[in-house]
Amino acid sequence: MARKTGTTALCVLISVALFALGYYGGVFLLMVLSLLFPMVFIYHRARTGVAWTVAAVLAFGVAVFLMAGINIAGILMCCVLPSALVVGHVMRRKMTFYNSVLASVITMLASLGILFLCTYLLYDMQLLDLILIKVEETLVQSPEGTKQLYYLTERLLPAAQSGDAQVMSELAGITSAAISSIPLETAVAGIMKSFTAQMALLLPQMAAFCVPVLGLLNYIIPRAIIKKQGRAVGKVPVFSAWGLPRHFGKWSLFLLILSYIGVGAGWNNFDYVYVIVMGFLTAVYSVQGMAFIDWALKKKIASRPGRVAIIVVTFLLGSIWNVYMWIGFFEQVVKLRKRELTANG
Repeated sequence: MARKTGTTALCVLISVALFALGYYGGVFLLMVLSLLFPMVFIYHRARTGVAWTVAAVLAFGVAVFLMAGINIAGILMCCVLPSALVVGHVMRRKMTFYNSVLASVITMLASLGILFLCTYLLYDMQLLDLILIKVEETLVQSPEGTKQLYYLTERLLPAAQSGDAQVMSELAGITSAAISSIPLETAVAGIMKSFTAQMALLLPQMAAFCVPVLGLLNYIIPRAIIKKQGRAVGKVPVFSAWGLPRHFGKWSLFLLILSYIGVGAGWNNFDYVYVIVMGFLTAVYSVQGMAFIDWALKKKIASRPGRVAIIVVTFLLGSIWNVYMWIGFFEQVVKLRKRELTANG
């Protein structure tokens, strides 16, 4: 009893501290830190039981309610609880790595759906609209920075892209005083016009990317902490051996081609289908690509930190072209690791 009480108190304190840091630090910091909440309660469920986990989430909800109101408290509790119960249960059962991650990803997808639904029911608007309102409020609260951003993104960059040297020369000669004289309403309206169009596609792509990534991390990180504490956990293969199901490549290729055709043919809403498919496949195949590169580097570099450093640097350098995604896709089709294993077996 004492151990469970202590674990509950610690998890509640950590989650409340993370929320307070994000809530008082700004909406964007809160959005980032909120990604950690499920991991805290997944760890708690793996260490205790259902009743204790529900009590911990409720205590967290009460603290959030006191700081931010019932709406945010309700949304966070509804989003956190499914992952905590399902993934924590998976850990206690010591299920296989693939089934554990699959359960975590599916639960993460369900939590995303809950987030969209709760936002609509409680605020009577879509999540995108709520984000846009918060962004506009942030721009209004920082007038000088907003005017400089407007000048850079809405005037200077378009002129540079057009290659008009005369316009570029004129814009480059504008003083700080001239930028400050830009009406705040004009700056906010200009930024929001372009930002709204970008976010309409970026939000679903980010969601599709985050579901598999967070589904993986929600299992890997709490499990690693529990293992570090000397407790029994399910087995996870070495990173260089991570792979995808046999027919995953065929289905992903079918989805990719279908989305390309839909966008090219101008089919209704297929621009959303395309960004969602690309977001999901980028996440999944990037991880596979990293595992493949780790396997290849192992033959020459025994040091794990050295391999990690190489993978991180090359991932950052090649992220704009999705290099690791295409490496992962190539490996899924060609199956070099499996071929070598078969040849040596």
